[in-house]
Amino acid sequence: MEISSIKLDLAQKVFQVHGIRATGEVVIRKALRQSQMLPFFEKLCEAICEAVTRQTMQFVLIKSREQQAALALHSGQDREGRLSGF
Repeated sequence: MEISSIKLDLAQKVFQVHGIRATGEVVIRKALRQSQMLPFFEKLCEAICEAVTRQTMQFVLIKSREQQAALALHSGQDREGRLSGF
């Protein structure tokens, strides 16, 4: 999960966490109590640090809408073939 910015709305009991990509797409939208804050960010920072330090990490290219539509169409056709016995 690629996060470019995290926003934190502080309150007395429940905090709102919003994470977005560089494109503005929201990838995290979560309400946390104060006791949940540290464990949440420890796990999030650990995952990010581990991913970027792996030399063997393979990144997936972002597919265009057209590519995603074609994959969805093929996936649906595969499912229909299995259901109909072909």
